[in-house]
Amino acid sequence: RSENMKQPSRVHRVPSSLGNVTQLCVLPDYSDGATHLACAHEKGVLSIWNTRTWEIIQVIHVSVYGITVMALSLNHYLWMGFKTGVMHVYDISKPKEWVLVKAWDAHSSSIVKLVVNDDSLTAGNTTPLLQVLSLDCQGNVAVWDGLLEEYQKDRQVQLKEVDYCNYNETSILVCSWNIDACKPETIVGDNLLKLKGWLQSMRNPDIIVVGLQEIVDLESKRQTASTRWKRDQSLLELDPSLVQAAVPQYCAWQKCITDLLNESDDVAAVYELVKSENLVGLFSLVFIRAEHVGRLKHVESAVVKTGLRVMSRSLHGNKGAVAIRFILDDTPICFVNCHLAAGQDRVEARNGDIEEILKAAKFEPVLSGTEQGDNPLDHLHCFLSGDLNYRVDVHTRDSILQLLDDDRNRARLELLKNDQLNKQRMTNPLLKLSLFEEHIINFDPTYKYNIGTDVYDSSVKQRVPAWCDRILYRNVPQPVSYGRHEVLTSDHRPISAGFVLPVRTIRKSDKDKAVLEIEKAWR
Repeated sequence: RSENMKQPSRVHRVPSSLGNVTQLCVLPDYSDGATHLACAHEKGVLSIWNTRTWEIIQVIHVSVYGITVMALSLNHYLWMGFKTGVMHVYDISKPKEWVLVKAWDAHSSSIVKLVVNDDSLTAGNTTPLLQVLSLDCQGNVAVWDGLLEEYQKDRQVQLKEVDYCNYNETSILVCSWNIDACKPETIVGDNLLKLKGWLQSMRNPDIIVVGLQEIVDLESKRQTASTRWKRDQSLLELDPSLVQAAVPQYCAWQKCITDLLNESDDVAAVYELVKSENLVGLFSLVFIRAEHVGRLKHVESAVVKTGLRVMSRSLHGNKGAVAIRFILDDTPICFVNCHLAAGQDRVEARNGDIEEILKAAKFEPVLSGTEQGDNPLDHLHCFLSGDLNYRVDVHTRDSILQLLDDDRNRARLELLKNDQLNKQRMTNPLLKLSLFEEHIINFDPTYKYNIGTDVYDSSVKQRVPAWCDRILYRNVPQPVSYGRHEVLTSDHRPISAGFVLPVRTIRKSDKDKAVLEIEKAWR
């Protein structure tokens, strides 16, 4: 009866730990043939409810940004809009294996409404369309292809890649080190030999990518910048003193690394520097063997500042990333050198840094479809490395040292269970960080050492040893090596990873045939 409609049939309380609910979306036939309900939360979390039992079956950390709107197209493409104006589309056809189909800057302000137009509109040629309309808080409306036709066609073309590509195995060495502002002239004797071993830890690779962090003393510079901000709140530019302090270091380290790479006994392995880029404490260099220089095109770099934030703007650049990309033959590859937020408890800040870096690093588009290459994740292969600053939870410095003394291999397994990066990738599968893989770690924590020694931090702070320094990769075969090197001139140990990558060359006429076949099938 009508009076019964005044009261809900059931009331279910959402756990307060998930944050306020911002949007609801019904998911028909989501799992086991049952309808489910997706609840978006202001903290970027998604909870999935079984509408038969009203139990939460999944809690998914989608982003560090708040989800404002959701919509479903074709029953398995879940669209999400965020406060930042970014749009994500996920393929949820496999409930436990969501796939990020597309992420882009849809609006310049918060998205407040998503509508799926499933009325089979026509485009004048009786072709049915499915449209998704988005509205932002400034009144702007955008119309998107709800069929995701471009994405589906690209996927089908990629599945036929072996029919139109040749492959050339190319070896790549990725090196990373937080140098703690040490100067190359101070690295002598055994440390110099170890430094050379770090740069030559893969025999004559075709490409060597070196990423350095903390090339200047960021601690004192950060204090200087904070003081200047308090004094002059119009300061919205990078502190010039940081750049002035870093320039001699850039030059010195570039010469040092170039000289060491070309000291090989193998005269055939001559390396040319094809790109370098810097952002205050970050410095990246890409070398390629001289005979392969002609294979490169569209070499480009981008920088993203994080670190000191004022009103959500990154001003200082003491943390952030340098990204370098190129096309090798017909293969887009990107390398991102990062330095993320420091501190034992700043996991969310580090997650946020990664999200910002992968969103804000922009290049000129050079290809078509999903590989157009205008941000790091658009490249066929992507490497992300540096001082990611994720720490080890639960343990203290002394407990870790005791574990390492008892049984090193067993200790590593135990400690890696509590490694913040591993935990984030396992528990937050939709974070951008989780798109990357990492090889098994078979080496001791790389941070923090008393400089010049093998002793972990014995200062008053007693920092917990951790694998702050990491090399991650996306759509790349497992590395042939992954390890640390015993250069003692910093409070971090350098790391390196060697890869063998199948680099493709596209036979254009054969690809055109594959594309034509797929286009015909769509008509």
